Amino acid sequence: MSMRKLLHQYHGNDRFARVYYNTEQGYEVDLSDSVRGFLETRKLYGHSESYAEDCAENFVLGVFDV
Repeated sequence: MSMRKLLHQYHGNDRFARVYYNTEQGYEVDLSDSVRGFLETRKLYGHSESYAEDCAENFVLGVFDV
């Protein structure tokens, strides 16, 4: 049974991102904002923890939108 462990949380500009480690698959990032709520989970399997952190940080900084 896979489990998700919360590793990091990012917030800024009314955006929120949470980096998780899925024990069976790899890193996942949940993206949300204060207007629309939960938006999506980015499945970053095969990438490093720092890659997942960069994804989360870029989202809260507005580098990309969902």
